[in-house]
Amino acid sequence: MRNPPAACLCLLLAQCAPQVDSPAAGALGGARIECIDLSAVAARRAEGPDSIRFEMFGGKAFVNHLPGRCPGLAQSRDFGALAFEVQGNRLCHGDTVRALDPALGGYGQSVPCVLGSFTPAAPEPR
Repeated sequence: MRNPPAACLCLLLAQCAPQVDSPAAGALGGARIECIDLSAVAARRAEGPDSIRFEMFGGKAFVNHLPGRCPGLAQSRDFGALAFEVQGNRLCHGDTVRALDPALGGYGQSVPCVLGSFTPAAPEPR
């Protein structure tokens, strides 16, 4: 049996290498964190179907990238209603968010979506 060419072996090894997410728009590229303190959140808003931006008191900002698309999240920018289901006073990776749509009856009709980790982001210009 013949040995595979070196190029094939390199491709195979490259596929086994850990995948690194590329930083999102506005992300600073700092270390991701698992939780943020809810009392430090000054504002929050959906940035698309799979991300939420958190502006913190003191000038910091974070973007949470959900593992997948969340139904209604992008549309929630129009009415700004997001409900988080947390344990304690911190919002963490694995907690859930619901985009509330008054047209669908609010909280009870929305789908819970799991949060990802938080990536530091550049604060919004004032």
